[in-house]
Amino acid sequence: MGQTTSTASSPAVPITSSGKCPVPHTTTQASTSSGKCPIEHAPSGSQSSPTPAQCPIGHEGTEVNPRNQMPTLSQSPASNQSAQLPTDRTESSIPRDEASRWEYPSPQQFHNALVRKGWETPEEHVETMVQIHNFLNEQAWLEILKWEKKENPTEPPFDRHDWVVKRKTTGEEVRYVIDYYSAPPEQDGSPVFSLDVRPALDSFGSVKQRIAAATEDAWASVKADQTGRV
Repeated sequence: MGQTTSTASSPAVPITSSGKCPVPHTTTQASTSSGKCPIEHAPSGSQSSPTPAQCPIGHEGTEVNPRNQMPTLSQSPASNQSAQLPTDRTESSIPRDEASRWEYPSPQQFHNALVRKGWETPEEHVETMVQIHNFLNEQAWLEILKWEKKENPTEPPFDRHDWVVKRKTTGEEVRYVIDYYSAPPEQDGSPVFSLDVRPALDSFGSVKQRIAAATEDAWASVKADQTGRV
């Protein structure tokens, strides 16, 4: 009893007489003969040439003043402002140049500055805020003048002498510096002069003398000021 196997015969594939591949490889109608991309990239009728890139935030009216590096603030009321504010400006005591002084912002300009920075802007308090602002600036200028006076106390002396004194007790020679200054004349035109006499900084002892004298003068000034307030 023999066992036999059989295999199914493969389906017949029609072969053309020319022996070509039966799958067509011709281009579809969607493809163009020039080989271009079938997707249209031409701009639509509503679009024109691209506009240059610009900042989306408007910067109009924010020109910076090169003299103080601050934007020029408008005197016009803000868009959401409900009360009218003064536009008068107060002149400070701070020199701007040889012939003029700086001017403080008006209450309206001060309010606009607060709005620009995004701060709370209570319109009923703006004028008081400006007064405080101006007062603090005046005090700051007075403090600056104190420091500048230390660096440039007066006009240079018109004459200077060095005196050497020999102390009797120790025989030590100590040099003193004497500066001669011209002061404003009297009402009748009489000349006025002043002297600045101090030990030269030639030794540690002279340095101690100068420090002690400056401390004593400072305390005397404080006591006189306190006495005047009582």
